[in-house]
Amino acid sequence: HDLVRDAVAAKRELAYVPDTPHPFDLLTVTEHLRFAALAYHVHVDEARIEALLREMELFEKRDDLGSTLSRGMQQKLAIACAFLHAPKAVLLDEPLTGLDPRAIRDMRASIVARARAGAAVLLSSHLLELVERLCDRVLILHRGRRLAFGTLDEIRAAAAAEGSASLEEVFLAVTDPARPAPD
Repeated sequence: HDLVRDAVAAKRELAYVPDTPHPFDLLTVTEHLRFAALAYHVHVDEARIEALLREMELFEKRDDLGSTLSRGMQQKLAIACAFLHAPKAVLLDEPLTGLDPRAIRDMRASIVARARAGAAVLLSSHLLELVERLCDRVLILHRGRRLAFGTLDEIRAAAAAEGSASLEEVFLAVTDPARPAPD
């Protein structure tokens, strides 16, 4: 879909979760999901909303206002709104910010489940262990420049790193100021 000529159709297929969620102060958690469905022009039944609330551990908070939610609950709500319409492409910017260890584990599983179901997931994060664990392709940007792109094995090879090097080690190698700039 062309974003300019057919923005609504394109947005039906996309979801974006910003680094800092901004829920509406006077909408409840459930109302946020209903509003998201209206914004995406999709019909979502109450069973889908309830299932998503349970998956995101928001069911007990379903009648709470956005203004009363903790940072982690706001993040879960933003992700629930993004996942609501089963998008084909999901853009996540630092999706685990504010989550406790159990919620981090559960959110990783939710992200993987969407990818396995066929959604393209683009994850932006400084948490390199998360990227290494979830992503099958990695793009390393540094000061606005692309330094490496490919599978972890491919960027290890490009960085002349050992086969067991972590993504953190690869990142540090390719961003080393003494290293020649890429072409």
